[in-house]
Amino acid sequence: MAKHVWSVLCYKGAIHERTNQISLLDVIEQITIVPQEKLPEELKAVPLKVNMELVSLWIRSDLSVPESLSCRVRLVAPEGSKHYAKVLQLDLKNYVRGRSTIQFDDIPFYGPGLYNFIVEQRHTANSKAQKWRIAARVPLEIQIGQARVIAKTSKRAKERRPEKSN
Repeated sequence: MAKHVWSVLCYKGAIHERTNQISLLDVIEQITIVPQEKLPEELKAVPLKVNMELVSLWIRSDLSVPESLSCRVRLVAPEGSKHYAKVLQLDLKNYVRGRSTIQFDDIPFYGPGLYNFIVEQRHTANSKAQKWRIAARVPLEIQIGQARVIAKTSKRAKERRPEKSN
């Protein structure tokens, strides 16, 4: 069975055209949201608009043996509810390594806490007979922040400040 090397949540994975190297732009560990109005005490899944990708790297278990796998990503909210079941097929027959990328435009928001993206895999040779196996857990902390008020300093107040002496 192919080996999971890493999974990273980021804004975007950019692949260099000539070298095929990937750059993970703006890795995401935490999101702080500032609601426009007070949130209800008990939240039901409210879609939270996000723009992020979960990028994973996979490698053959034996470099000389071609293989393929199915991978899926599920989101587990802080209160335990499970969402999504995005499934991808990854072919490692022509290449030793392969990347999977899953785009998220929104996620269900149940309030602040730790959300976990669960990356699972199963070998495609006997995919119906095999159970999904957890390859990685990628945490995302979502916090609620306070709206910031930026106070403007008047020109007159600046004039009253004593100058620093050297």
